[in-house]
Amino acid sequence: MNKEFRAALPQKFVENTIALCGAKGEKWVDDLPDIISELEQTWDITVKSHFRNLSYNYVANASFSDGTAAVLKIGAPLEDVEIFGEAAYLQAGNGEGTARLFEFDRELQAILIERVVPGSNLRSVCKKDQAEAGSVAIRMLKRILKPAPGEANDFIKLDDWFDGLKRAAGTKFPQDYANKALAYYEELSSDTKNVFLLHGDLHHDNILSAKREPFLLIDPKGIIGHVGYDIGVFLNNHHDWLEWDTRLEGKLDTAIAKFSVAFGFDEVTIRRWAFCQMVLSWWWMFDEMPALFGEELGLSDVWKV
Repeated sequence: MNKEFRAALPQKFVENTIALCGAKGEKWVDDLPDIISELEQTWDITVKSHFRNLSYNYVANASFSDGTAAVLKIGAPLEDVEIFGEAAYLQAGNGEGTARLFEFDRELQAILIERVVPGSNLRSVCKKDQAEAGSVAIRMLKRILKPAPGEANDFIKLDDWFDGLKRAAGTKFPQDYANKALAYYEELSSDTKNVFLLHGDLHHDNILSAKREPFLLIDPKGIIGHVGYDIGVFLNNHHDWLEWDTRLEGKLDTAIAKFSVAFGFDEVTIRRWAFCQMVLSWWWMFDEMPALFGEELGLSDVWKV
């Protein structure tokens, strides 16, 4: 059973899990059928097929005994358990602009959430009007912004993420990019009046069309930091979506201008946040899965900072 289950998993998902978690990840992949079975009994659900595009967590469709649709997500055995932040964020959101949280099992690092339907991502919805994607993201970001809690609890601190980038010193990671990103971050993060509880991964695939609201967000990280970081996440994914468009530069300029007006930041500030976010993402790749790190860091030059 377990061998058949593992064979049906996407190979990339298995490779990512082992690259990040080593022997613990290998065991976790083998134990997944037993973990799923335990959750089915505890939550009175039936777990169905897993999502095809698994990356770092196991995600599958599920349903309650009354037929209510749900999504099961089981976090990989990481040292820093990201799914705790996701659960805390969804609890704080209470279904306003986000998928609802039905159940949370801390020991098994699992959550059960509302299935968003029809669930088309923003790239699909805005395929014929790409500029509208930025407008939707702005509306969603404004909808979900909440004051930063007094205590971090299970939430991640953005400062800690950028402190991690300091470990790039003395490595083969391009030092000029790391140093520039850290210098910008120190300056940008001093704007404490714009520190909020953030989604942390606000991009096109995490903004889905829905019935009870026009759009709902999924897969939050749950971080405390400057709103410019979430803007940077969206813009970097917007860049990736439009990368081969001959009008890329103009379309990025349009998106930046929209965020500038909506949040009252000058365009240079927004570009610097996008630069910092891209460098941080590539540092994670270099640090956690160096075999996959390439020359793409130079793409951050697109922000002209």
